[in-house]
Amino acid sequence: SFLGKPLVVVLDDLQWADMGSFELIQLLLTDRESSGLMIVGCYRSEEVDAAHILSKMIRDLKESARSQHPFTISEILLGELSLENVNAILMELMSID
Repeated sequence: SFLGKPLVVVLDDLQWADMGSFELIQLLLTDRESSGLMIVGCYRSEEVDAAHILSKMIRDLKESARSQHPFTISEILLGELSLENVNAILMELMSID
């Protein structure tokens, strides 16, 4: 645990990450001392194919989670935002009715 408190780490643009970064992510997720850690990884799916190193890491982590480590991997696929969605978000952020 991280000083008795949960920790959320958000990593964006993982499609551009290097091998060292992926190794660190795997180490953190599979380390039994890292309970209370949540890693949210974001990437552009159109830039990641089955041969991409990120795809391999996800497959390896899913296998590791099934076989030996107490963690869960969830995937949420998001589509593109429409112009109306973007306008609604901007209006909400700027407090415009």
